[in-house]
Amino acid sequence: MSKAIEKASLDQIVANVETAAEQYGLSTIRAEKGLVQAIKMSQGLQLLRETLTNDFMEQYIMPLQSTPLGFKTDKDNPPENAGPHWKPGYELEVVRECLVEATIRGLRPVGNEFNIIAKSCYAAKNGLERLVREFPGISDLQYEAGVPVINLEKQGAVVPFYAAWKLNGTLDAIRCEYTQDKDTGNTVDTRIAVKVNRGMGPDAVIGKATRKMFARILTKLTGTTIPEGDVGDDIPTTGEDITDKPSGAAKATEDLIEKHRQQAKERKNGGAAAQGATAPAEQAAEQKTEPKPPEKPATREPGED
Repeated sequence: MSKAIEKASLDQIVANVETAAEQYGLSTIRAEKGLVQAIKMSQGLQLLRETLTNDFMEQYIMPLQSTPLGFKTDKDNPPENAGPHWKPGYELEVVRECLVEATIRGLRPVGNEFNIIAKSCYAAKNGLERLVREFPGISDLQYEAGVPVINLEKQGAVVPFYAAWKLNGTLDAIRCEYTQDKDTGNTVDTRIAVKVNRGMGPDAVIGKATRKMFARILTKLTGTTIPEGDVGDDIPTTGEDITDKPSGAAKATEDLIEKHRQQAKERKNGGAAAQGATAPAEQAAEQKTEPKPPEKPATREPGED
């Protein structure tokens, strides 16, 4: 049974966690050289592991697990064979390690800024958005998603997306879209791909794509990647960087998608018509060269090779 933590001890815990986040966080040590970065990372991890005692975790962190006001996990819902003693979330040791990693990455255990999935820490949309908006020197952040396009198997979707911002007054942007060269016909598809679970609507799909876009922005700002995603979101995608913002980006992307659909439909219809016109001639040639036994004429099904 955990014991109450005195105010003085609690203040020291808060100070240690803030020190670890500020002095040993990734945003602080990323400019250091390799060995120095490793030493500071080790110092930060040790400080957090020593500070986040079992009593502190039990009293202040574990109650935040499995709630959107704190942080969610992939074990929040009971399995079909759950017994009467089933509890949501993970054990204390797993939560502590994920909290240590989240703190080093600049994420907080409130507001659903990170999730615990398969015993690992993953940045959620709220955490990524805050890190982007609070990044030093960033301003005028704008982003817009287009209409999601569901794949034929209903297991995934691609979402056209555009984001632009200024960093220390310099405009930068990422565009994820479907484009086709007018002269060569070559296509490039950099739309954001997400996995679609059963019952998901367009808003939920856009929400996943938004999280992925914030992760890409943060990667471009910091030069480092951060684990993000839901269980099963393992479809790799890329975004094409640009330096000027086109007008009506989302509308233009949707027009390109519709144009691609029409061209694909025309190619399909044209190919079917051509195949139907040549099939009888090919069948006649095959039947002409096929020797027939004198006792019984041979029979062939249309289209048989």
